Amino acid sequence: MKIILAILALGGTALAIGKIAIWGDSAVNYGSYVPWGLWVASYGFLITFAAGSALVANMYYVFGQKDYRKTARPALLLAIISLITALPIIGMDLGHPLRGFMILLAPDFRAFLPWAVWSYLIILVVSLFLLKNDKAGKDTRLLGKLSLSLAVLFVTFEALHFGTIIAHPVWNSAMTIPLFLATAIVLGYCILALLKAENLKHIRTMLIVHLLIVDLMEIGRLVVEWYSSEPSMQTAAKYALASPVFWVFLALGIVLPVALLSNREISSTALRIAAAATIIGLLAAKYEFVTSAFVSAQFAELPTAFSGPGLSLHYTPSGLEVGVMIGFLAAGALAFLWSVQTSKDS
Repeated sequence: MKIILAILALGGTALAIGKIAIWGDSAVNYGSYVPWGLWVASYGFLITFAAGSALVANMYYVFGQKDYRKTARPALLLAIISLITALPIIGMDLGHPLRGFMILLAPDFRAFLPWAVWSYLIILVVSLFLLKNDKAGKDTRLLGKLSLSLAVLFVTFEALHFGTIIAHPVWNSAMTIPLFLATAIVLGYCILALLKAENLKHIRTMLIVHLLIVDLMEIGRLVVEWYSSEPSMQTAAKYALASPVFWVFLALGIVLPVALLSNREISSTALRIAAAATIIGLLAAKYEFVTSAFVSAQFAELPTAFSGPGLSLHYTPSGLEVGVMIGFLAAGALAFLWSVQTSKDS
C-alpha cells in the first residue's frame, strides 16, 4: 500500500512541477469562463474534512469522552495533514503558488476569505501544539476549545466566501453555511468509522442521521435550482443531472451508505464501507457544487462574442488536474500512515 501511495505521490508531484515550469495553464481545462475546477473543489473538501477530524479529536481533548481516546490522536493527525495537503492543491489553481501569500500581506478584511485563511493557519498551529499532549487535561481543554472554535470558524468563513457571491446564484444562499458545517460533521463520523472506533451502534446512528440531513440539503438545493425562475439556476440543475459526478454522489453519497446504515446490527466492515462511500460521494457533491456555478455565462452574449483556449463554459478536468489531485491526496495518505506508525512505535 505504501509503495503504491509513494508512486502516486511522486507522479502527482512530477505533474505539478511540469505544470508550473513547462506547460502552464495550457495543460488544464479551467479557463476564463470556468476559473475554478477540480482543484478548488478538492481544497474545499479537504478543509471540511479537516474540520470533521478536529471535531472527532476534540470530543476527547475537550470533553474527555473515553470512547474517543484511541481515535483522538489519529484524527488530529488527519486534520493537520488534510490542512497541509490542501495548500499545494489550491496553490496549483493559483498558477503562481506564491500569490497565495498576498492574502496575508495585503488582506481585505471586509471580505471573508482573509478571515478564513487566518483561521486556517491558526488552527494548524494550535493543532500542532495539541498533538504534543497524549492525554486529556486542563491544557488540552483550552487548546481543544480553541481548535474546535477555529474549525467552525474557518468552515463558516469559507461558506460565507461562497454564499455571498451574488454573481453566482447557485452559491448565493443562506443554506451554504449549514450545508458546509453539516458536511464536516458527517465526515467526522466517517473518520470515526474508518479509525475503528468503539461503540459502532452509536457511530452508525449518528452517521445516518447527519448523512440524511446533508443529503436532504443537497437534493433540496437541486430541486430549488430546478424550479427557480432564474435561468442560471435551472441550467445548473440540468448540468447536475447530466453530470456523471452527480450520479456518483447519488450512488455513493446516498443509496449505498443509507442502505448499509439502515441495518441496526451493522458489522464493522459494512460500517467502514459506508463511511468510505460517503467520503467519495461528498467529494463528488463538492465538485458539483463548485463547477455548477459556471455553466451559465454572466452575460448571455459572452460565449459567442469571443472564442479561443479557455473560453468555454464546458469543463471536464484534464488528466493533469486529476493526476495532481490523486498524487497530492496519496502524499497526504502516506504521511498519515507514516505518522500513525511512528506514533505507535514511540
